[in-house]
Amino acid sequence: MFNLGFVQRLPPADPLSLRLDRARARRVDDVLSSRRGTVREVLDACDALLASPDTRAAKTVDAYAAQLLAELRRTPASAGAIDQGVARIDAALRSAGPEILDVEGVPQRLKDFTMRLLHAVNVSLGSYDVWTRAALEALGDRDDAHLYDLAAGTGGYARHLRRHMPAGRRLRVTSSDLSPAYVALGRREAERAHITDVAWEARDALDLSALRERNDV
Repeated sequence: MFNLGFVQRLPPADPLSLRLDRARARRVDDVLSSRRGTVREVLDACDALLASPDTRAAKTVDAYAAQLLAELRRTPASAGAIDQGVARIDAALRSAGPEILDVEGVPQRLKDFTMRLLHAVNVSLGSYDVWTRAALEALGDRDDAHLYDLAAGTGGYARHLRRHMPAGRRLRVTSSDLSPAYVALGRREAERAHITDVAWEARDALDLSALRERNDV
C-alpha cells in the first residue's frame, strides 16, 4: 500500500484556483473581443453543422475552435509577471496530452494508485469544496437538483459530497465513468464507508443522449 500522508501538507487550493479563474476570465474577454470575426465564423459553422451534419462541417468547426483555443493559451507579451506565471501553470494544467489513466499498457496497480492519489490531493487542496461551491452557485435556490458527475473515476467527489452535503440541500448525486471496473470499485468504497445514497452508472461522457432524454440532470 502506498503512503499518501504527504498530501496533507499541501497548501489549500482556493487562492490559486481563484487567481486562475480571474486570469482565464480576463483572457477570454480579451480574445473574444479581439477575434469577433473568428467567433462569428465558429458560430456560423456550428449552425451549418446542426443543419447538415457531415464530416466537412465538423472539420470546419474544429479548425475555427482550434484557432480560438490556441489564442486563449497564448500568453500576451503585455501581461504582468504574475499573470504570465499563472498562464504557464494554467497551460500545464490544461495539457492536451493523454492522462496516465487513459494510456494502454500502464499497470492497473499504478492506475489505482494514481486514482487514490488524485482523490487525496483533491481532498487536501480543498478542490472538492471549490467544485461544490461552483455547483451550488449554478443551482441557485434549487435544493433538490440531480448532480451528475461525469468521468468520475472511482467517485471520490460523490463520496466527499455526501459526507459534506451543505446544510439545507437535498441533492441527488450520481457518479459515472466509462470504466465499469472503476464504477464498481467506487460503489464498494462507498459501501465500506456506509454511503448508500449515491447512484453509480457506467457512462461515456461523450455520449449524453440518454441523459438528455431523461431530462432530470
